Amino acid sequence: MGRGRAVAAATLAVVATALLAYGGALLYVKQEIGRESAFAARMVSSLDDPAVRGVVSERSVDALLTGSAGDLVAVRPLMIAAVDALVASPPFKRVLLFGIEDAHRALAQGKGSVIVEGERTARLLIGALRSVSPSVARRTSVDVEPVLARIDRDLTVLAVIRSLLDRAASAWVVLGLALAAALGALAVSRDRRATVVHLGAGMVGAGMLVAGAVWLGERVATGHAARATSVAGDRDGRALEAVWQALFADARTAALVVALGGLLVAAVAAGARYPGGVAEIMRARLRTVRIPRWLRRAGLVGAGIVCLLEPSLVARAVVVIGGGVLIAWGAGEAAAALHARLGPPSDARSRAAGRPGAGGFLVAIAAAAISAAAFVAAGVIALDVPQLPAADPAPREGCNGSRALCDRRLNEVVWPATHNSYAASDQLGWYFANQRRGIARQLDDGITALLIDVHWGVTDARTGRVRTDLRAEGSDRNKVIKQLGPRAVRTAERVAGRLGNQPLKGPRALYLCHTLCELGAEPLDAELAAIRSFLERHPDDVLLLVIEDYVPPADIRAALQDAGLLGYAAQLDRNLPLPTLRELVRDGERLVIFAEKEGGTYPWYMPAFSFIQDTPLGNRRSSDFSCERFRGDADSPILMLNHWIDRFPPRVSDNVLVGGMRFLSSRIARCARERGVPAGVVAVDFYERGAVVEVARDLNH
Repeated sequence: MGRGRAVAAATLAVVATALLAYGGALLYVKQEIGRESAFAARMVSSLDDPAVRGVVSERSVDALLTGSAGDLVAVRPLMIAAVDALVASPPFKRVLLFGIEDAHRALAQGKGSVIVEGERTARLLIGALRSVSPSVARRTSVDVEPVLARIDRDLTVLAVIRSLLDRAASAWVVLGLALAAALGALAVSRDRRATVVHLGAGMVGAGMLVAGAVWLGERVATGHAARATSVAGDRDGRALEAVWQALFADARTAALVVALGGLLVAAVAAGARYPGGVAEIMRARLRTVRIPRWLRRAGLVGAGIVCLLEPSLVARAVVVIGGGVLIAWGAGEAAAALHARLGPPSDARSRAAGRPGAGGFLVAIAAAAISAAAFVAAGVIALDVPQLPAADPAPREGCNGSRALCDRRLNEVVWPATHNSYAASDQLGWYFANQRRGIARQLDDGITALLIDVHWGVTDARTGRVRTDLRAEGSDRNKVIKQLGPRAVRTAERVAGRLGNQPLKGPRALYLCHTLCELGAEPLDAELAAIRSFLERHPDDVLLLVIEDYVPPADIRAALQDAGLLGYAAQLDRNLPLPTLRELVRDGERLVIFAEKEGGTYPWYMPAFSFIQDTPLGNRRSSDFSCERFRGDADSPILMLNHWIDRFPPRVSDNVLVGGMRFLSSRIARCARERGVPAGVVAVDFYERGAVVEVARDLNH
């Protein structure tokens, strides 16, 4: 009778082990694979792995290169670099969820292969390309849906997962049966401490079984999927492993936590059951084990082969098993010592019945607490779903006054700009101004891009006017005549005396002037202070500064540093997609500085015509305006329209017509269409008499 109860208890313990492993696997599949949101979040989280990003980038670019864009294969590396930066971004991850949702439906329905497509990603991909090379972006199609992965229906692992999904609804029932089997084993057992040892060992077995299944599934899935998806190479194999890890690594970790909990339960119960604790059990088991010689020899050969083929795996296994043995040994010794102090059951009958004394009650409580803690910890780990990528919160007032602009890249925003922004008739000393109002007022009125010229100037003590230090700039009177024309030079000489290379007396300083400071000059430090004040008062705004530089970059850097603007300067990478306004506002890089001549000296002092392509200068009448490329490259991402009548002196009446809403809107649309690049910087004279701010506002909403 006693032997029958022992066999029944052992059998129920084995059944509980099997049900625990099966029910745990079903529960994980139900919660993490069966639920669309959890599955999508885990799949998207795999994009954090560089190998996965690389595969997605290459497949996306290859999809873009199909059809009419196939002859762009020569610039494939450039396209991959641009797309790789996009793939890591939250906007791409959020859009990719649509394709993953379709893949999940195919997985859950169990019909056909599972295909992960980049549904709705084409516009983002082309936006990234446009930020790097508009000419390439123009030749790609927005109708593509890149196939990022295809898992054939006959893949063994896919069939197993679908089978588990079909049975996942019964997960809690199976786990309930596992608990019932464990309680039944305790109920029928005559030696409950020994049964607790068996149940703890069962937890170890269940945990190791699930962890082993995850490891084996990874090996089978990555091997078969590599052939099924026609991928090759170490990077692609790492990508498949990363996706599997994203889906199932938490299941393996949770299983190992259960195994560790079971190990502790078995060790504590064994320490209370046997005076020598775990060590005694191990010695007793080893003495009774009789391994046939042929099996021992075959085992040694097999172990040697595994060590040679998978040395890292063997090393990890030795460390894990060794750590488990040490934990069990220590816990068992502690339990044995506690049991010896508190005393065994009071008599032989109690001992035979398995009823505990004082130490036994503590052992039972400890075993129950350890089991509960292990299962709770496993549940928390297994159900810890990665957070879906959320958009950074838009600034309260939007970006540059509009929430719609926050997710647009620099070259997808229309920037109302002023030409010779500093040359304002409202400010004293200007003979021939291009604007009526100064920079501070322009910014308040909605201008977001400034075109300025920086020169060396010396104040003439006799006249009080600023003289251009042509010698310091490497220029002379003839060069100035070629730039401005003889009329402008004669006017300047009537005001301030003959221009030449003669040394000027007095301290030299930086001024904003249009070639000749004799015709008007604004101290650079004062205008930079106005820009700094605006940025401080408008923490959600981004400004563009295009500098025609006649002085060394180090001097401009010093001026920006003194004005407290250097910390606002953005650093753009020409080989990556341009940032969005949201990203610039978030990072505090709200002043984008381009230099026409010596850009590139500093990371924030960027070469203007690497990033910008503009339209011709010298327009004398409205019919002269064209959309041809003047400076910059065909793949420069930002389009700048030079939209003013270029006469000396500038006249308001000339610019009123071309600055009107109808004419300006028509030209912006035409140039964007002809160049295949969204109109970016729109620079005008006498902005307050035209509609550049209103047109930009309409186009930006």
